[in-house]
Amino acid sequence: MSRSVRGVPRDIALSLRDKYKLDAFIETGTLIGYSAAWASAHFDCVFTIEVFDDYFKMAVNNLCRLRNVTCIKNLSVYALEQLRLDWDGYYFPLFWLDAHWGEEAQYGRPPQESQVLAEIDNINRWKSPHAILVDDAHKLSTPRWPTRESVMEALSDNGRREIHKAYDVLIATPIKGEQHAAESSDVSATADIP
Repeated sequence: MSRSVRGVPRDIALSLRDKYKLDAFIETGTLIGYSAAWASAHFDCVFTIEVFDDYFKMAVNNLCRLRNVTCIKNLSVYALEQLRLDWDGYYFPLFWLDAHWGEEAQYGRPPQESQVLAEIDNINRWKSPHAILVDDAHKLSTPRWPTRESVMEALSDNGRREIHKAYDVLIATPIKGEQHAAESSDVSATADIP
């Protein structure tokens, strides 16, 4: 969860959805499900991934009445790979990468390395048009986190995406010519979205 907003930055998510005609929301790090619940009203389908038993149970309880939400209990890198194999070419997703270890989410376990680079590497194999939001940009280049440069390079995907920052979130969008039915007009007064 970003230091500036609670959950996915809604204004940015909706702008990206509209500009790039995104119809799916794929979240890593469900917590108790507030971003997934919000996304269910704005995207055709939502896939949310959580690895911790307690959070997963709370999320399933909170989201069970939402028919377009699928809760997945697994490590994010494995779940993203399975989603890619099952749905790439069918959905145009907005990825919300928020499966980061915070002090409140460790349950007494020792801190782990961030998986954000492995998540981005998996997403880079998607062929469907998509956009990526990475939460907690302020943590990059700190212990157990990859460097800001390595994340920016991975998000760029060899120049296929433009990278911007708003709030505490990195925003990766297709460069012109790679976007799906995108409009050329500016879509957000809040963030600098290409």
